[in-house]
Parts: sequence; C-alpha cells; structure tokens
Amino acid sequence: MAYCSKYLERINNRYFAIVGDGESQEGQIWEAAQFASHYKLDNLIAVIDVNRLGQTGVAMLEHDVATYVKRFEAFGFFVQLVDGHDIPQILNALEEARNCRGKPCCLIAKTMKGKYFGEEIENLIGWHGKPMKGKTEAVVKGIQAHIVNKDAKLPITLPKYQTYIFPKVETYTVKPDYKKDQLESTRSAYGHALLQFGPQNIHNRINVLDAETSGSTCCKPFGQKYPRNFVECYIMEQNMVSAAAGFAARRRVPFVSTFAAFFSRAYDQIRIVGLSKLNVKFVGSHVGVSIGGDGPTQMGLEDLAMFRAIPGSVVFYPSDAVSAQWATMLSANRFGLDYIRTSRPKTQVPYPGISSLITIDRLRQQRNLRNRKVQGRQAVRVRPDLRRHCWRHAGDHAPGPRHPEGPGHQHQSHRPVHHQADRPCYRRPRSCEPGEDSGG
Repeated sequence: MAYCSKYLERINNRYFAIVGDGESQEGQIWEAAQFASHYKLDNLIAVIDVNRLGQTGVAMLEHDVATYVKRFEAFGFFVQLVDGHDIPQILNALEEARNCRGKPCCLIAKTMKGKYFGEEIENLIGWHGKPMKGKTEAVVKGIQAHIVNKDAKLPITLPKYQTYIFPKVETYTVKPDYKKDQLESTRSAYGHALLQFGPQNIHNRINVLDAETSGSTCCKPFGQKYPRNFVECYIMEQNMVSAAAGFAARRRVPFVSTFAAFFSRAYDQIRIVGLSKLNVKFVGSHVGVSIGGDGPTQMGLEDLAMFRAIPGSVVFYPSDAVSAQWATMLSANRFGLDYIRTSRPKTQVPYPGISSLITIDRLRQQRNLRNRKVQGRQAVRVRPDLRRHCWRHAGDHAPGPRHPEGPGHQHQSHRPVHHQADRPCYRRPRSCEPGEDSGG
C-alpha cells in the first residue's frame, strides 16, 4: 500500500505497521524491510513491540533492544528507540518520523507485557491469550490508579488530507492475432495480453509484480513499455504477494507472476489474500514436467491443488496462445483471486481466434457438462457379492487390492469385459459368469 500511494497515487499519506518482537523473526518481515528500503518508502512507519515474551516462552532476543536497532539500521531504516509506556516520548518520535525523507522509519518500543496488571501477571510467562478470571477486578483497579485525570477531555484535531478519487473500473479486451497452426507458448501469450492492456490502462489499474523472473514469465516487455505499472519485487515471493494485497486494497488489479513452483514459498500469504477476498491475479509459468532439464525443483506440480484449495478462487489452465489471452482478459475483468497456469513449450494454435463471447459462466457450464458425462460413465451397478472386486472408474484403472498382477496393471481394452473374481472391471459387466445375468 505504501508503494502504491507513493508511486502511483502520489499522495501524502502514512502507513503504520505494528510488529511483535516474536513476529519480527519471520522471513517475510525482512523481505518487506528490504523492499521498503530499496524503494525509499518514507511514508511507512514500523513500530516493533519488544515485550520480551512470546506465546509459550521468551522471544529470541528478549529485551535486547540495541540489537533490534542495529538490524533495522542495517536495512536502511531511520530508527528510534522509545519507552513503549511513555506516551509523550512516543508522540515526539512519531512527529520526528513524520518529517523523515528518503527512507522508511522504525520505532523500537521496549514494553512490559501486562504492564500495571500486578506482580502476578506483569512480565511473566503463561498469560498469553488466557483470561484473568478472579484477578480481573484487581487488575482494573490497578490500571485506574494510574489515571491522573479521569475527567480530562483530549482535543481532537482533524489532520489535513487530500481528496483522492479512486480509479474508475475499466473493461479490458484482447484481440488474439495468431495464425492457425502457429507455434506459440501460453506464457508469451500472457505477455502479449498485458501489452494489449497497456493503452486501455488509462487509470493505472493494471499493475504487474514479478519476482525477478520477468524474462521467463514474459511480462518484461510490459515493464519496459509501462515502467510505472511494473514493480520488480526480486526473489522475495512472500513480500511480493503481500505487496499485491496492498495494491488490491487500493483498488488496483495486480498481476503477480513467477514460476509456479515458487508460489509454494508464499502460500501463507496467498491464503490470506483469498480469505480477505482481494482482487489479485496470480500467473505461474513453467508448469508440469515439460521444462525438462531445469529439474524437479523448477517444475510447478502442486500449484493446481494449492490454488483450487483457496475459497472463491478461479483457476485457468489454457492449452494454447488464444485461450491464454482470453483467460488473461477474463481474469482482468473479474473481481476475485484468479490463477492462470502457463507453460514454457510452444504449442500449436488450433484456431485463429474465438468468434463468440466466452465468459467464466460458460466455461463452468462446459466443465459441469463434461463432469456429468464422466460421472455417467462411472455409474457402475454390480451384484453386492461382487461389488468388492469392481472399480467405479472411467478409462484405465488401478487394480483392486487382490489383483494378482500387482500395482500398475491396466486393461488393454476399453470394451466392456466379463467380470471374473480375480479381475476387476471398470464398466458394468454384461454377465458375471457364463450364462448368468448380472442382475443390473
């Protein structure tokens, strides 16, 4: 959000991030710190609450606030050390951070967990997320004793702000210009679709974020032609997804691209995007085993399962360049989390274009129709005493547990077969024994 406000909206606002000392041990925190420092996000103020205690024990550095200061200074932050219980000191530090230019700011606040809650609770392990039960009344009285003027009325001064109008919702279109039988990869078709969005992106809603793979994901030409709408996130996938969530919160349409395999590093953040119902588009390239010599570490194999598990997500797996461009267009015009799966090898374009209007609802209808046909083939009725030997499967099937030929055996024929006690079948048998009707 800080990046979006500074470089796209160009407004003078501030973002505050409250971070626990235990949370600051996560890798995502330091990915974000590098990103904020690199792009000089002086509209970002981080507050690190160093209260020493974690959920089940003490934090790694406990109250060693000097080390926290050194770490954030090393990452390029303007750092201030404050007493987290001294309100005037905190206000002065925030005012100084507000006047900082050219670098993000960080307040290291030393605090005591359960301050003023009494000797049995303050700065002690074992109270994380637990009710105080019988100690509640004494704790409330202890806190009230520290209030100097209970009738004080604090003056509220509204901050000066700029009126900002969020960008209008635009409709994006593509016109695939591939020839029949032309060889083109779906990843390059995705890049061509982005280039077609460029002239239509009047209000800068479409933005592309990439993890230093833009040459492989084919969004580099878009970044070169429209640098304001392209963000290089480097090899920090967790922060890239979080940054995209910030873009979506500012009503932008972020396309997030990298190798499909690398999205597994940021699945926690992807899941939060889905649960937050944000409008983020993920594009994973180099899927499946087709990338060959790059090896299994680069092959996107789990990505389909990952994204299909996100509530409300839509997964596109285009088979050719034309359908890849249409998938990109459908995703750009739909609100929600989408995943477009692209491949590296070039595939043949079976048709020059799509003459009729394709919508996600029509694609769902085609999928449901196909599923009903498959389910129809799977509806096998057999005699109860022979049911344990039959597989309700379409096409080639796995053997039953008692199959004498072991794992991997498959029928060579797709024609209906006679049922035998030692050989399972995948379709309704015409007869279970010679001369005997199956009863189905």
